[in-house]
Amino acid sequence: MDVLTLSRLQFAATISFHYIYPPLSIGLGVVLVIMEALWLKTKNPLYHQMARFWTKVFALTFAIGVATGIVMEFEFGTNWATYSRFVGDVFGSALAAEGIFAFFLESGFLAVLLFGWDKVGAGCISSHLHGVPGRALQRDLDRRGQLVDADAGGVSHRGDGQRAAGGDHGFLGDGV
Repeated sequence: MDVLTLSRLQFAATISFHYIYPPLSIGLGVVLVIMEALWLKTKNPLYHQMARFWTKVFALTFAIGVATGIVMEFEFGTNWATYSRFVGDVFGSALAAEGIFAFFLESGFLAVLLFGWDKVGAGCISSHLHGVPGRALQRDLDRRGQLVDADAGGVSHRGDGQRAAGGDHGFLGDGV
């Protein structure tokens, strides 16, 4: 086989894995929001165990997606150099934005999810890591008095049966 065929086979293998894992991690993110919402609402430890397990699977699929994405971006420049020169002004900015969001933002939030599970309040985990759906859930639970107990002087419930002092009233500390 010549170099061109081998390069195309290499790119096909990389894009095949990258086509599977990032959408899988996006879907798992939605499943995690649902499991955490059920855990926050019902306080059922089964949902907590499920969320913890699927968080590990989420981290693995995210890592594979990042690994294939990095290789794929370099393959665009090496295997498809003429194409990259032709569409680089348009395609390059999209790849740069994707790199910034995937590698910095998502990786930072994933680190908080993995390493801060016991350090961050239960409502904050959803709002930090799952964006608007988690924030909407937290606001809804705060309004219903399920996260902040007004009779206890603004002491927040962490969701695991314990109480966290300090009046953690949500993601932005706005008490809403």
